Amino acid sequence: LTKRSGASTTTTKHFADKIGGRVSRITTNQAIPTGVNTAVSWNSEDEDTDGFTDLTGAPTKIFTVPNGHAGTYRATGYVQFASSALGASRQIFFMVNDVEKGRATFPAGSLSMPINFTWKYVDGDNLKIMVGHDIGVDLDVVAGTTFTFAEFHRVG
Repeated sequence: LTKRSGASTTTTKHFADKIGGRVSRITTNQAIPTGVNTAVSWNSEDEDTDGFTDLTGAPTKIFTVPNGHAGTYRATGYVQFASSALGASRQIFFMVNDVEKGRATFPAGSLSMPINFTWKYVDGDNLKIMVGHDIGVDLDVVAGTTFTFAEFHRVG
């Protein structure tokens, strides 16, 4: 942020630089098997202020709290499935250290699935975003910056 007052200019750090933040996405569609809760594999990041994750391989832990960064974080996940009217429901949920902490369920045919979650983390905690469906065949999570992404920002 830059504040200008007359002839002088004051520059401060970006908001996320002060409190820790991460924005991730997928760049290729990911096939999700029917009836199997599956972690979204994130392969691209737009911002990672404090080294919250390592994108080598097929990373499913979207966020790991580095040493010295314990605190309360707000997570926002947004996943879009490919079009299908089959099945009864779609789900998106958060896992902290492989324990489910929040879930949203959407009716058959739902494409876009948002979820928000605030949690107090300690050093080393990790977060995954999982999805599931019951259409009877694989269903893709759609790639792209506006379709499937996750954001994590420290709020306390």
